[in-house]
Parts: sequence; C-alpha cells; structure tokens
Amino acid sequence: QLPITEIPVVDMGSKLDRAASVREACLHTGFFYIKNHGVNNETVEKAFAQVHALFALPLEEKLKMLQNEHNRGYTREKEELLDPSTQREGDFKEGFYIGVEAEVDSELAKAFPLFGPNQWPDEPRVLPGFREEMTEYFDSLVSLGRRVSEMLAESLLLPSDYFLQHLTRPLAILRLLRYMPEVSDVENGKFGAGAHSDYGLITILATDGTPGLQVEVAPDTWIDVPHIENTFVVNLGDMLARWTNGNYRSTRHRVVLKKAELRHSMPFFFEPNHDTLVECIPSICGSGGSYDHQSDQTTSHTHNDENAPNDENVCEMTGEEDLDNGKAARGRVASADSSYPHRRSKLLVFPGNPGNRPQKPKFPPTLSGRYLMDKYHQ
Repeated sequence: QLPITEIPVVDMGSKLDRAASVREACLHTGFFYIKNHGVNNETVEKAFAQVHALFALPLEEKLKMLQNEHNRGYTREKEELLDPSTQREGDFKEGFYIGVEAEVDSELAKAFPLFGPNQWPDEPRVLPGFREEMTEYFDSLVSLGRRVSEMLAESLLLPSDYFLQHLTRPLAILRLLRYMPEVSDVENGKFGAGAHSDYGLITILATDGTPGLQVEVAPDTWIDVPHIENTFVVNLGDMLARWTNGNYRSTRHRVVLKKAELRHSMPFFFEPNHDTLVECIPSICGSGGSYDHQSDQTTSHTHNDENAPNDENVCEMTGEEDLDNGKAARGRVASADSSYPHRRSKLLVFPGNPGNRPQKPKFPPTLSGRYLMDKYHQ
C-alpha cells in the first residue's frame, strides 16, 4: 500500500459510490471529509459566532458554568492532558460541553448518569441567542450523525438502518473548544491537544479554518488535515473499531499549532443508546462467533485505548460484488445468517479466513454505556 498523504472526501449525495468510498476511508485512515451533508451553512456560521462570544466572556462568567457531574459546562485551559507519555503540560485549550437536554428527575437522566441538564449562560444579559442557536446546531448534528451511521452500515454490507436502531436515544455531546495562541513544541511536549484516539462511535468536527489537526496514518507518521469549505471531518472511535472487530480504524490524532493564533472548533461526539450491546457485527463475524479470551493476551495496541485495534489488524478486501446500494470496493460477499432481525446479512470476506469463514471476535461484548463510563472516569 502506498503511503497515505491526504484524507479522502466522501460525497454524501452520491448514494451509488459512497459505500465504497466510506469503506476505503475506514479501512485505511479512519478519517474522511463529508460534503453535501445537508447542514445549513448559516446554522454553522451562527454557532461559530456564539462560540467566539462564549470564550470572549470574562473568566468569572465562564467559571459560573464549570463542568458538572453530567459532563456539561466549562473546562479551563490546560485542564485536559490527553497524552501523558509525551505531554509536559495540559492541552492549550479551554472547552464547553453541551449534551442532550434532560431534567434531573427525567427517566433519561435516571437511566444513565451522563444525561442531565445543560448549563447555559444567563440570557439575554450575557449571550443573547446562545441557547437557541447552539440547540439548532446540536439538533442538526444529531440528524447528520444518523445519516453518517447509514453510510457506515452500507459500507459494511448491512441494512442502512442497522446502527439507527441503536441511535434512538443517543449519548450526543457537542464540545466547543478554543485553542490558545501558543505555538506548539512537539519535541518538548507542548500541544494544542495531545495525541489520542476517540473512544466512542464517531466524531463529526467543524473548525473555523485555522489549521492544526493532524492524523497519525502510520506509527509516528503524521499528516495535516487542512480545512475544506462546506465540509465536516468525520473520524471513527474505539467503540466502532470494536464493533467491526478491528477492521475499521480508530486513529490517533492531535492538534499542533504552527502559528500563534486563536483556533476554534466544534467536535460532536455521537454515541449509541447507553444500553446498546456492542459486539462484532454479523457481516464480519457472522451470528455464531464467540469471543476468544486468549486474544486479550496476544493483541497489542498502538492507541491510547487498550481496546482500540492495532493498525496491523486492519484487513484488506479483494474482489468486487454488487451491493444493494452500489458496488463493494475491494470486497467479496458470502451469505451468512445474521442476528439482525430484518433480514440475512451478507458476509465481508477478508484474506486469512480459510474457507471464507467469519472472523473470530477479538473483543468481548460490552454495553456501550458501561464502556463510555469507564473511559470518562479513566
């Protein structure tokens, strides 16, 4: 395989080709841009205007909204240290979390501790329109996340609503970020954000155009992710890597600021319902596969998350067969019974599977909520 030098662009409006494009991106980079995504540009621009206004507030106003037990609110500069192995001080950024709105005594909040009320600035005294415009953006990204999940399902030869069944009450978190105007110093452990992989399902990122994001496409090989107008950047998290048995990549990334200028971004973390059972999908492991505990002791990992797949486990596909929604790119299909109730699932066949058999699951089944709580408390 040739060295990866850029992140691919997926056209969400091209249903014939998008499954193949998404599969290629997920196998090799775990990152891709999306265009023709359906989110109104004005909605994005208004959200960024509010982000600028939020972080321009006096510190005393921001401290009134400090992050609470529901993971909502303001986080201080340098509070987060994403890569202790290389960082000598915390990330040069401050943040603000917004999540699914839920009253403290609601059934949703009682069911899972990361649901709860958001913290909002005092309106109209402090930030007029902040809640309304950020809620509009948040709701647009929930809708977009569901559409991206359909593309991911199609890329895995699954019915397009395979992941949607687990996204009826998603644990969605929008994080607003402002990076300080400090030039990064990689050699001396000074970063806008340290190297890490995300531990959820997918992340959808919008930036203000200021460069800084880098992706580790091979061990210690980083490429820049330049801003492309009217696109979002999507990356896969460790949970989706588990779901695909390590075939789709959850890739480390970081922020390295080469100029002393402010940078604003809005990563949107889109996770499944908290009671979702995450286990190897039927188009990879079939319906009868069982987890082999020996794999825990034979698999090494390059990501910060010990459950994230090793890049060496990424499987290539060979051949080509028609899909329901287009054509499979470098993938061959065999029939396999599926635990998914709607219909039988096709099976992705990878090299190294004698007799075109399903893969052996590498990771034990886990409840998504329990998995996420473990990660939040690490």
